[in-house]
Amino acid sequence: MGRSSVLYQWRDLVPTYEKRLTKIKNIQLTNVDAGQAEYGIWIRGEVEEPIRNITLENVTVKEILKKDRDIQNAENIKEKNMQFGIE
Repeated sequence: MGRSSVLYQWRDLVPTYEKRLTKIKNIQLTNVDAGQAEYGIWIRGEVEEPIRNITLENVTVKEILKKDRDIQNAENIKEKNMQFGIE
């Protein structure tokens, strides 16, 4: 058995997965007005590559269906004048 057939069999027995992560950073949202949303803020980064430097300013959501905030694996989130669940 040659070297190439051994490598081919190993690849079939042990699948290899490559995870590609995109850097998400330096985002600013200003003057957002929504009538209804599941979340006021929903940010989900990866453990290996957190989302960084998000600024949210003047955001209003009148009706929240689930939670005001659900933020995971994110760093340096700045909020100014956020209003959730108001009439």
